[in-house]
Amino acid sequence: MKPLTFCILPLLPLAAGFRIKREFMYVNADNPSDADCFQQCNEKYVSDFGVQLQHLHRRLYDFPTPSIEHSSYLLFCKLASDKTKCYMDRCNDKTSDVVFSPSNFICDFRRKLFLEARPCLSEAEPITFLKCDQECHTALHNENSIRNNSLFRVEEVDGYEDALSTLCTFQSCYLDCALPVITEVCKADGAKLAADLLTTFVHWHANDIYEWHVVSDRLPTLPASCSRLADHKPEKTTEIQQAVKL
Repeated sequence: MKPLTFCILPLLPLAAGFRIKREFMYVNADNPSDADCFQQCNEKYVSDFGVQLQHLHRRLYDFPTPSIEHSSYLLFCKLASDKTKCYMDRCNDKTSDVVFSPSNFICDFRRKLFLEARPCLSEAEPITFLKCDQECHTALHNENSIRNNSLFRVEEVDGYEDALSTLCTFQSCYLDCALPVITEVCKADGAKLAADLLTTFVHWHANDIYEWHVVSDRLPTLPASCSRLADHKPEKTTEIQQAVKL
């Protein structure tokens, strides 16, 4: 089974302040390459990001951040693509470009939607940062518990589950806070695009987490915060389980 990467979209912030960023992945014993290979790809990405975008990777936003110039967006997507290629070529992870990841989401799967929603998100960003981001981090009480760019191995799976719980809790809080702000600040068409982007990202992400737990036979350990965001109807669980057995 491939490594699972879960993080909140890493883009450049323009607002003042510092956001704790969580980016982490889990590599189990069944992967075709050892965890150190993925870690090396991650470290090169962080290094290249700092050099080419002239910005420290640790000082990135937590959530889909609209305040990014188009040229920087293109460079971000190139760096993310290089990291994915590293996973595929060096670590033999041949599905990295087709599975859910934050960079795949905004650079490929929902690229058009992200670019269309960006003006509204940019307009609302000062408020969502000062209100939603700060409030949701404060509500977590354990925002520093996840190391930046953490890679969890088999023996650290409990820590990985804790990280997922924190992630889903933050995303749920942020979504509930940001959607009313977007509706208030943006024109109707822009607000709809931005709401679609954020909602799609959060629920797609949660569904991916849910499906991994089903495939890995770890459904009882699915964090409650992720379960609330996922579309886990009984028939869907059965469908996933049957597909795995084929």
